[in-house]
Amino acid sequence: MPQAVGVLAAVVLTVAGVWMLRSVWAVSSRSRLWLLGGWLALVSATLGWVAVAAGDKAVALALLAPSQIAYLVIAAGAARARRRNGRRREGVVDVEPVSGNAWSWRAAARFLLAGPLSGAAAAAVGTAISLSPLWSEPDRIVAAGLLAPAVWAVGMCWSVSDSRLGRVAIGLGATTLVAGMAAL
Repeated sequence: MPQAVGVLAAVVLTVAGVWMLRSVWAVSSRSRLWLLGGWLALVSATLGWVAVAAGDKAVALALLAPSQIAYLVIAAGAARARRRNGRRREGVVDVEPVSGNAWSWRAAARFLLAGPLSGAAAAAVGTAISLSPLWSEPDRIVAAGLLAPAVWAVGMCWSVSDSRLGRVAIGLGATTLVAGMAAL
């Protein structure tokens, strides 16, 4: 029975935290206490997950539950907004597509930067860390295994969000080159 209470407390605190944060971010006139309360509820929910599961599973539950609940809250809000008013929201501007052939080469460049080139930078950073003589072998392997996907994700996000693709290409190329030289 205590395990069920822990799960219920964690879920309720997670829902409350996500709802409070969503309401603060949706309505800017809300007090900052709501923001603090939302984060406090999510941190408290982590204690509920720790009471229910072992350390590694508790961390996974504490990180995955808020994201899934937030997705459900946002999806429910979007569906409710569509039902409530079939018209468009005011102040929302459509993104104008780039006309002509510029869109096709930019899309291909973004794809190459986000995929293979970010992956190459991540592989170079991971290799440089795994071959570094500064740490013990298990530490190097763990650090490289944890950092390489993060570098790939950062490179992908950067290449998709930055409008100046040359800057992204130079940054990813420099990262790959410096990490490759460090691996030697």
